[in-house]
Amino acid sequence: MIHPLEAKPYIKPLDLQVCFRSVIIDAYLILNDPEWNQGYANGYIRVSKEHPWYKECESDYPYIHSSVHGGVTCHAIDRQEGSAVIGFDTRHLGDNPTDQDSAYCIAQVNILALDALEAYTAHKRKIDKIQNMSIEELREELTKCLTI
Repeated sequence: MIHPLEAKPYIKPLDLQVCFRSVIIDAYLILNDPEWNQGYANGYIRVSKEHPWYKECESDYPYIHSSVHGGVTCHAIDRQEGSAVIGFDTRHLGDNPTDQDSAYCIAQVNILALDALEAYTAHKRKIDKIQNMSIEELREELTKCLTI
C-alpha cells in the first residue's frame, strides 16, 4: 500500500466544497491499481495543527471518529508541512470497483471532510466556552469533574 505522504505521482486532488483551508488544508484520492479488483481509490484529507485530530495523530492509540467507509484506516503526522493526513481505504474484503467507484470515493472524502469540520467546530466551541468562563465557573466545572 502506498503511504499517503509519499504518493505524489498517484494523487488525484479534489476541490471540495466543504474545504475550509485554515482547517482542512487539502483533500485527495490515491488511485488503487485496477488489477487489485478493489475500490477505485483511497481518500485522504490534510488537517492543520489547530485541528483536534492532529493531536490525536500524535497519540499511540488515536481515536478519530468518522462515518467514512470502513472508518479511518490511516493517520500520519507530516512534521515538514505541520499537518496531519487522515484517510480511509477501499481495500476491504468485498470492496470492488463497481460499488466503490470514483463518485463513491469522492463522496466518502466529502464525508471525511465534513466529520473533520464537525470535530473542529465542537473543539472550538469548548475552547471558546472555557475562555469565557470566570475563575469561579472554572472551579465549579473542575469540582464537578473531580466528584464524578
